[in-house]
Amino acid sequence: MDDWFGELLNASSSKRPAESMQPAEGPCPKADISPCLSPAVSEDSGDAVAALLSELGETFDSEPMCHVVELAAAEVSENPQASEALREFAAVRPNDAEQRGHDVLVKHELSCPVEINKVDLSDTKRFKNWPYIKFSTWVKYLLDSGRLAQQLCACADLQSMQVKLQEFWLRYEAIDPEHQIFAMRDAGTVDLKWVIPVYSHSDEGRGHKKQAFWLLSTHGALGRGTRAFLKKSKDKLPLKRNGFGLNFCGHTWTTNFLFSCMLRKFFKKDPEILHSLVGVYARDMEDLLLNGVSSTDGLIQVRCCHLGTKGDLPALAKLGRMNHTFGNVPKKAASKKPCEGICWMCCAGRESNPSQNISAIPFEDTSGKPLWEGTLGQQDAFDGMPAILEGVPLLEENRWQFFKTDLWHNFHLGVAKHYVASALVSILENVDLEVNAYSGAVHPLVHRHPITGQKVLFLHLGQTGALISWNSTASSPYPDMEGMVPGVSLPSGYRTLSAPEAAAVMSRYDALLNRPEVHFQHRYEAGDLLLVDNLAVAHRADAAAADAGGALRLLHRSTVRGVRNVHAEGLPSFLYIFGDNPDCEGSESGLEGLWQSADYYGVGFKWNNSQHFRN
Repeated sequence: MDDWFGELLNASSSKRPAESMQPAEGPCPKADISPCLSPAVSEDSGDAVAALLSELGETFDSEPMCHVVELAAAEVSENPQASEALREFAAVRPNDAEQRGHDVLVKHELSCPVEINKVDLSDTKRFKNWPYIKFSTWVKYLLDSGRLAQQLCACADLQSMQVKLQEFWLRYEAIDPEHQIFAMRDAGTVDLKWVIPVYSHSDEGRGHKKQAFWLLSTHGALGRGTRAFLKKSKDKLPLKRNGFGLNFCGHTWTTNFLFSCMLRKFFKKDPEILHSLVGVYARDMEDLLLNGVSSTDGLIQVRCCHLGTKGDLPALAKLGRMNHTFGNVPKKAASKKPCEGICWMCCAGRESNPSQNISAIPFEDTSGKPLWEGTLGQQDAFDGMPAILEGVPLLEENRWQFFKTDLWHNFHLGVAKHYVASALVSILENVDLEVNAYSGAVHPLVHRHPITGQKVLFLHLGQTGALISWNSTASSPYPDMEGMVPGVSLPSGYRTLSAPEAAAVMSRYDALLNRPEVHFQHRYEAGDLLLVDNLAVAHRADAAAADAGGALRLLHRSTVRGVRNVHAEGLPSFLYIFGDNPDCEGSESGLEGLWQSADYYGVGFKWNNSQHFRN
């Protein structure tokens, strides 16, 4: 599936964009799983693995391999340097895709003998024979193939892995001496130099037709580190001084091992289906700790200890049956029923309830000694026993510590979104108006959406001719600008930003828009229809779209007339952009204010000399 297809692509010099390689819907019980040898580097611990079994769909009688063959054929048609393996795979007839595709993968050593098990999750036909891969199966394969030390502990061999594991557990005991793994060690049940610490990771992705699906995978707690970690050679330090790398380097196909996945719509109405599947995973992890896995020759036995489960907050809430989540945060200043908390770890977000003598604990408290810090572990925020905790060697009072927030996803899809919005406000807080270089139309940089009422930005990176700032502490005198004609100066308190000032605003705005968490990239195909809210969404063509050497692209664009003009009350609709700058005061820096009419192509101020501008 996507992992071995990725191996085929890695053999070629170029790749199609990710969004053009959406997997098909439908499961693949006879799937081939890559031996995971790609040296590529990725710091996203969820999205690549998410694609691994995303063919899982509503029925079990479809053949997604034929769709992957179509993707391979599309890649070959666009890539003259496609590898021999990819060309051979693309030549497979769709009707023979299951068998012939398998033969091609075996021929090029892109398959491995990993058994896919089946389980009946309910009496419903859809949930019978549900496919999953035991983590113990992965461990045995890695052990027999000689990859265990490298893939799960970032060690060169089993000998160095034993030394590293002894040091790891020594440090872990100093942090969490109550963990029951040490009681098992003292009882002689386990030898810690053969116990590999692992984390499970739950995430949601998008599959065929953008359908949301959930997945669960496992990875080692010990990894190669980050690129910065390796660049500073911290992995070369002596054992006692070695900080041990996080599991961020190395392709996620090589470090994360899939258990199973499920379309969200399947468990949305009946969450117990999901918990039944997670219970199968938990029992396998328990067996891995108690009985371990032996190599085929019987000479080596290893165990794994499930230290915790990671994910973003919605994923953890599902997995942990949590009744205290951020979804409980009050939406109004006062609630009919006081909020009992928004966090499974503490009482943060609890509202006061005088009738029960309960005081408020604000979650916004970020002081050095917040009130919620003293409530860590003091509440039971779980609605029943989470299936993921079955067999985990943890004291009941410490089970809240088992759920770990995924820093990457919480920043990428949480904090970063709020940061970007705040940063944009900070950048533009002293800029009031934008003047269009082509027409002289004047727009407020911040306006309210006529339908949603939300504040949105209006700043054109290609057609802006001037930016006007209001410097006075008084209310903005828009009425004083009414009826301006060529040759009339801007009212007192207004000024036009200089070219360097405007370039700084444009550059920072462009950099924020380029952040992956706030933009979507679409690769057009024949027949595509995109609907864009032009009052709230910035858009532009990719640089390759204007490449004279590229293929001819024909797009039809229709624009719906707005419900009202976007301007503030009393603001002039147009300024004369083709004449002299009406700013008689000039910029604060002493430089002449920017006042740039459009060129032949309709482009205004070119704020980046290295960037190709064409409207």
